[in-house]
Amino acid sequence: ALVLGMQLLRNLFRQYVRGLRAMAESLRLMRGANRNFRVALEGPPEVRELGRAANELAQERDALFDDVEARVALAKAAVEKEKNRLAALVAELPMPVVVCNLDGRILLYNNRARLQARALVPDAQTAGALIGLGRSIYGVFERSLISHSLETLQHRIEREGSQPLAHF
Repeated sequence: ALVLGMQLLRNLFRQYVRGLRAMAESLRLMRGANRNFRVALEGPPEVRELGRAANELAQERDALFDDVEARVALAKAAVEKEKNRLAALVAELPMPVVVCNLDGRILLYNNRARLQARALVPDAQTAGALIGLGRSIYGVFERSLISHSLETLQHRIEREGSQPLAHF
């Protein structure tokens, strides 16, 4: 009876351990390689219940991922729309406008800015290449001039009631 009892306990233990190991492998697969994969509901009742709970969590995770992806897509569309509106506005301005990031890369410019660059540089080929998306503004203006303007802007921003604007 003792040997039979030990054999029964051994078989039950193996069944639980194998079921849990298989579930762990399924969870790793579901987490990493295949988002749509679900845990197979096999084994003892407790292991199947754990599998159901894991599948429910995966379903909720997928819903959250889908919601985030939808929100990102909406935000991208809104940003793109605003960017297009800003580009249209800048194109219509009578003065040269160049929009750069903090690294000095040109993000947006109008035709007047391109014409102004041509007026600054005698060589027409070089002037046309100075202003362009992704190019450095430091190819058009000296770094010290822009640094001074940025410092002026920073001081004006720190002071209340002043307009953060710098001309050069």
